[in-house]
Amino acid sequence: MNKNEILKRPNGKYWTHEDVQALDEAVMYTDLFVIALRIIDRMPKENLTQICGPITTGGKGSRDENIKEFNKAIFFFISKGENIFDQMPFQDAMERLSKDVEGYDTRILEHFYLPLFRSGKIKKLKFLPDWEGSKGANWEHKQIEILNIPFENLSNDWHLSNYEKRGVSADKEDVHAAIKNIYQGLFPGSFCKIMPDIAGDPEYCTILHADGAGTKSSLAYVAWKETGNLSVWKDVAQDSIVMNLDDVLAVGAIEGPMYLSGNIGRNKDLIPGEVITEIINGTEEFLEEMRDLGINIESAGGETADVGDLVRTIIIDNTLVVRMKIKDIINASNIHAGNYIVGLSSFGKATYENAYNGGMGSNGLTSARHDVLCNEYITKYPESFDPKLLESKEPLVYCGKYHIKDIAPEFFENDVAYKDTIIGDLIRSKTRTYAPVIKETLETIEREEILGMIHCSGGAQTKVLKYVNNVHIIKDNMFPKPPLFNIIQSQSGTSWNEMYKVFNMGHRYELYVKSKETAEKIIEISQSFDVDAQIIGRVEAYEGKKLTIKTEHGEFVY
Repeated sequence: MNKNEILKRPNGKYWTHEDVQALDEAVMYTDLFVIALRIIDRMPKENLTQICGPITTGGKGSRDENIKEFNKAIFFFISKGENIFDQMPFQDAMERLSKDVEGYDTRILEHFYLPLFRSGKIKKLKFLPDWEGSKGANWEHKQIEILNIPFENLSNDWHLSNYEKRGVSADKEDVHAAIKNIYQGLFPGSFCKIMPDIAGDPEYCTILHADGAGTKSSLAYVAWKETGNLSVWKDVAQDSIVMNLDDVLAVGAIEGPMYLSGNIGRNKDLIPGEVITEIINGTEEFLEEMRDLGINIESAGGETADVGDLVRTIIIDNTLVVRMKIKDIINASNIHAGNYIVGLSSFGKATYENAYNGGMGSNGLTSARHDVLCNEYITKYPESFDPKLLESKEPLVYCGKYHIKDIAPEFFENDVAYKDTIIGDLIRSKTRTYAPVIKETLETIEREEILGMIHCSGGAQTKVLKYVNNVHIIKDNMFPKPPLFNIIQSQSGTSWNEMYKVFNMGHRYELYVKSKETAEKIIEISQSFDVDAQIIGRVEAYEGKKLTIKTEHGEFVY
């Protein structure tokens, strides 16, 4: 590991050029120990933790794979906000000093790690899985027991968040890997896949987009059972539509006509016809509202399937198709250095909404409902979750303290008027559409002024990283967090770093524009609909892609 590699690591800020040089010049393990103490003395003192585990023996079966696992753990826990001593920069020097020793060089343990443990500066150790097969890790385990240093033996799924342990992924890396070789459409890197025109007109293109309400339908099921209010199903109908509509808005598709086809899969024994009626009526009512606001969208029918052996309650999806002129496409891959970022608020009450919106959208619902709602619902509604989750050693199912009808006024310091909104309504707030705002924006501002638009859905504030290259996205003027997300975090204990990957945290739509003047025009348009908006950041040049989010809880780099 060279000097630049060390200085670029998460804890590289605690190293100096002199430390790196001393590393290269070290002739004994005690020299390395002295350097380590210097690094540690520059670090925060509270809860300093070290990762332990196999390197040369045991573990993943090879040194290189074990080193990868160490790096993965160090980067992971630092990203979660933990105070981790990173010993990996010492590894090359240790191997240099032990190259003439046959077998395992115990001096590494006796003259580097033991003095480190005895210094009292390391407050806790985390042992990677399969540490038992490693001579060094076994020795470390015995020593810290003698020294009474707290430790944790990590499980095989140590790297998974509770969100992932529930079977959900904000990154969907496996899905992206599966489709990476598929034709990317006319504009690779655009927010939606854009296909040649279905009618064969070379000046036009076709967008066929599919999405849905996800597990929000499971929350709606519990809310319906608890309150008897059938209208919750109309709200989920809107959720599913908006997840399609606001995605195609992001490439500039606003003219229409748009055609929507629905797909409902239900467990007939639990979801009666009256629920299906509410969903269909809710679909038609929302489409009519959109048409009244100038969004030309029509229903093209759909499919309802009884699939009780596949679906526990109900799943609600839609597919949207629209043609548009190729010259009007807004391609997010054009986002570049110098752009201003305008964020559109996800919470509050827009002029076209009939109730306070908590800002949830249709992403992160698996985490929100399980982390906030109480365990009473485990026995009342076992059909609302995967029973395998109950096999986990840690609580993953309905592990919060709130009932659907509870309120949490203490979180509404800045939204006092809505402090009596019940928890169930907060979490299942209808997914806000930005269609009226985007429509007026594109009718008022020249499209070349807008380089890209991002619907911050799956992946939340990190979503933009899917579409950009050679830029550093800096979000340093975020909206105040709406009460809902403070409630979720207080109940779950989720790191703030993870919160910004799973939840929109206050704004769900972004426009990347050329000038501050354009940004200010968009803000004025958005605020005319009572949708708050502000410049939330900027774009700088960078080799590769990077996102930095600066918040009151720290600075998070993705």
